[in-house]
This record gives sequence, C-alpha cells and structure tokens, in this order.
Amino acid sequence: DSATDTTNHTVSPSAEVWVCKSTGARKYHHNRDCGGLGRCKHTIEKMPVVDAEAVGLTRCGFKKCK
Repeated sequence: DSATDTTNHTVSPSAEVWVCKSTGARKYHHNRDCGGLGRCKHTIEKMPVVDAEAVGLTRCGFKKCK
C-alpha cells in the first residue's frame, strides 16, 4: 500500500523524511536542505513518513521540499 500526500503524489509508507524534534513542529520534509528545517533550533532526525504522520506531522509545502 501507499499513502497519498497533499499534492496527490504517491508516497511509499517506508519513505524517509526529515523532522525537527521540537514540540512545536508541524511539518515533515523530504529535502534535508528545506528552508523550513533551517528554522529548526532542535535536533533534526530522519524517520519513516508513516511515523511522522502518526505523530500528527503533515508534508511541508515549500517548493524546495517537493
């Protein structure tokens, strides 16, 4: 099975994404160099997209992240 992201592309549930480990983080990122992650003042970790979504994170909408 695969999950569908907000831009209607198919994303493998095992795809790895980058997340800021801040309690205020709301997005996950496909690109480590995304500007959204540049604002992170906490640890940045890689995890499966299904784990990021399980904790309530949604896909980043920045163009560089797609």
